[in-house]
Amino acid sequence: MSIWRWILFGATTVFVSVMLYCYFSFGSCLFFARFLYEPGQTGSIVPTSRIAATELIQPMLATQAPRHILEVGAGTGPVTEVIVEHLQPGDILDVVEVDDELCDLLKQKFGYHEQLGIHCMPVEQWQPDYQYDATISTIPLMNLTAEQIAPILKQLETLTKPGGSVSYLEYIGGAELKKLLANKDESEDVQKKLALFDAFQNKHDTNTVSVMANVPPTYVHHVGIKKSR
Repeated sequence: MSIWRWILFGATTVFVSVMLYCYFSFGSCLFFARFLYEPGQTGSIVPTSRIAATELIQPMLATQAPRHILEVGAGTGPVTEVIVEHLQPGDILDVVEVDDELCDLLKQKFGYHEQLGIHCMPVEQWQPDYQYDATISTIPLMNLTAEQIAPILKQLETLTKPGGSVSYLEYIGGAELKKLLANKDESEDVQKKLALFDAFQNKHDTNTVSVMANVPPTYVHHVGIKKSR
C-alpha cells in the first residue's frame, strides 16, 4: 500500500471515530469543539467528570432543603446533571452560562425542569433577589486575567448566603505550568491571580479536596462564607 493510501486510511479512520464519538456523546463533542475555538473560556478538552461533579456538590448535600443553588459556567451540563439528581422539593437551581451555544444546549437538556432556571449571561450580570445556600463554579478561572477574576470572586461571594458555600475547580499544576510558560508580564498576572485566590480562601473557611479522576486532575475548593465578612 502506498504512503498516500496509508494517509487516506488514517484520515478516514480518525474522521469515522470522531463522527461516532459525536453521535454517542454530542455534549462532549461540542465541549471539545468549544475548547478548540476558545480554549481560554473552556479550560479543558473534556467536561468535568462525574466524580469531580459529585465532590463539587458535597456542601449542597450537607444543606437541608429547601435550598437555593447556583451553578456558574455549566458548559454542557455534567455538573448540572448531578445536581438535578439530588434536587429535593422546594429547591431552586439557577444555572448561569456565558457561552450562547452551550447555553442553548443546556436549555435543550434541562429546560423541562420546573425547579431549574437557565440564564445566558456573565455571572457578574446576574442579579437575583435572593442569595444562595450553595454556589458551584466550573469557570476556568486560571485562564482568565486577574482583572477578570476579581469581580467574579466578589460576585460569587456576594451571591452566597453567610454560612453558605462556594465550591470551585482549580486544575492541579495549572498555575505552575502557566508560571513556567509565561513571559514577564504574564508571570506578574499569574502572581496577582494566586494572590486573589489566597485572599478569597483565607477570608473564609476553606477545605480543599484533590480529585485525580478528572481530565485534567483538579482541586475542588470548598469555601465556607463566614457570617461576618
